[in-house]
Amino acid sequence: MSELKTYRQVLNEFAQAVVDDAKANLSAWHTINGKRRRRIATGNLRDSLSYRLWKRGKNDVVIFTTTSKKIRDYADVIEEGRRPDSTPPPYGRILEWMKVKKIKLRNVDAENLMKRSQYIKGGEFKLKKTKKGKTITENQLYTRAAIRIAKAIGKNGIVGIHYFKDAIDNTFDDYKDKIANAIRIDIEKQLKEDKYIQ
Repeated sequence: MSELKTYRQVLNEFAQAVVDDAKANLSAWHTINGKRRRRIATGNLRDSLSYRLWKRGKNDVVIFTTTSKKIRDYADVIEEGRRPDSTPPPYGRILEWMKVKKIKLRNVDAENLMKRSQYIKGGEFKLKKTKKGKTITENQLYTRAAIRIAKAIGKNGIVGIHYFKDAIDNTFDDYKDKIANAIRIDIEKQLKEDKYIQ
């Protein structure tokens, strides 16, 4: 049997449309636990979304993936979420995320109740003294915050946004007739080549 060229062309178009829709889903605002949020910081995940068309036996299989192996695990967590009571993510990644999102720390000065819970401005960030008289740098405070966030994610989990699943569901309705028609065209071509039909 000859190659299903029309079918493969439509399958490639479908896969690219899914990737484009998944990128839009990642950039969109989502309501998560009653709050509107965007699950995008640097855009690296969005920019690395891709697909591969593989031949598995006699079947063509579309695999939606990322161009970067480094991002793949993160992509799965954003898609499916993270179950509660799991291993916390590396706090170094949380620290990077905090810098990209420009997360501000709150004042924890116990002696000055008026300043507690206010955001600390960059210029005001000075060395803090602990109860034991040791000083804490700004980096150490951010690291402590990142560790606490990582532990909270491990304990509470996070909700996935199903950016690829929703993209596949939305796009498939537009393409199911095109895919079926492409298969019919390729089968007719083959039957004509084999002179079973005219």
